[in-house]
Amino acid sequence: MQWRLQTEKYHSTNTHRHPDFPPRLSASMGKKNKTLKGLTGEGSLNIGDLLLQRPCPNMAAQPDHGSSTSSEADPLDVPDAIPDTGCLNTHLPTAELNTRATNGDILELMRNMRRLFNADLAVVREEIMAITARVQATEGEISAIAHRQTGTAEQQAQLHTSQQTLSHQLDALDDYGRRKNVKLRGIAEAIGDSELLHIVQQMLASNLPQ
Repeated sequence: MQWRLQTEKYHSTNTHRHPDFPPRLSASMGKKNKTLKGLTGEGSLNIGDLLLQRPCPNMAAQPDHGSSTSSEADPLDVPDAIPDTGCLNTHLPTAELNTRATNGDILELMRNMRRLFNADLAVVREEIMAITARVQATEGEISAIAHRQTGTAEQQAQLHTSQQTLSHQLDALDDYGRRKNVKLRGIAEAIGDSELLHIVQQMLASNLPQ
């Protein structure tokens, strides 16, 4: 009887005291609730508040488990295991949802982006090497004609044609590099991989005419 009176006294003077526990245990639970309250900044605590600061629709009402006589669910009266409800708070901004992604999701995204980056990088490298080879061949033709010192009208016309071809090839190489540079740099920056970004910059700087 005395224990019940003490319990009711604790419950009447402090809402954090649970009526079904002895005073000492109830007091320790009250301290725990106070600590959690300080962490969340809210007066009540439930699973939804702990996970997403807003309970999912199917988690908002927690079962009473027969341990509380109050009309409101006790803040500490939660199941031992938190079920995987699959709830997604779509009201959250995209940036905040992204920060809530699991490490596995982030790693998988980075792996996929890296595969796309490497595939695109290989294509760019082949294209630039092919264009560069054509440029070098044209330069060789120009050099051979210039060293003949014949000066015939036909050879002069051939030299002029080769010079124009070289100019077009250099323009094509420059334009291709600029377009691919923007695309690859965007992918590298999206991944946040400074090493890949450096590779792109080095490759294009070494192949593009200054």
